[in-house]
Amino acid sequence: MKAIALAAAVSVMMSGCTAQDTPGAPDAPTETAIGDKPKLGLMTTLPILWSGHGEFGDMLSGEEEPHWARGVLSEKHDLQALDVLTPAALDEIALLVLAQPRMLSGEENVALDEWVRGGGHVLVFADPMLTEHSDFGIGDKRRPQDVALLDPILARWGMTLDAGPPKLETTFAPLGAAQIPLRAEGFLEFRDPAGGAEARCTHVVGRILARCDIGSGRAVVLSDAAVLEAHPWAEEGIDEPSEAALRELLGIAGERTRSRPGKTGE
Repeated sequence: MKAIALAAAVSVMMSGCTAQDTPGAPDAPTETAIGDKPKLGLMTTLPILWSGHGEFGDMLSGEEEPHWARGVLSEKHDLQALDVLTPAALDEIALLVLAQPRMLSGEENVALDEWVRGGGHVLVFADPMLTEHSDFGIGDKRRPQDVALLDPILARWGMTLDAGPPKLETTFAPLGAAQIPLRAEGFLEFRDPAGGAEARCTHVVGRILARCDIGSGRAVVLSDAAVLEAHPWAEEGIDEPSEAALRELLGIAGERTRSRPGKTGE
């Protein structure tokens, strides 16, 4: 079964329907929530919403242990799986997480850029060399995206993603009270935004984490996805660094200093 189809199935299982299942519905505020939680949209090829091992049916039967990141993402948000980025789908969410997603279409890049410039907030994990093991071989649609293919949108926001030197060991970078696990991370360099669009980017941690103010919105980009690996890091001598780091990253991406035009601010 294709990863995109799996994402759609999980979304239906979690919420009954996705934003794109209701064409023609009136615009809802970004902070539209179920159970008083704002919506978080997740597009990913990583096994966060389904298992990276065995069959999808194992997860549906409750026999698979849920990925730890799913719990963290759901702490303050109603988690929604997204398989396609459309204006209607994006307008329903308060925060978007792109975690090593598939290559976006031209239409999706335009929709994402316009949503962010209108006040949307996005957290991007773009890994130039994914290190987490997958049971699925190269070419299998269930295999996570090995190399981030987000050059068009990063260029639009004034960034390039360069691969770092190969390495096998894990290092850690401080972020607030947390530590970000890094494996074969890349580097984010700044350039003039493609097309001359406005973007103001600064490095938050070295050259691996950048925050960009884009129009009325924000993009936070991490050039590694090791923080989202399913395996614990206890052998590295640090207790639960991934959970703490993900919470810090969500906080940076989700912090709002202004309201979206026509929307209700947090």
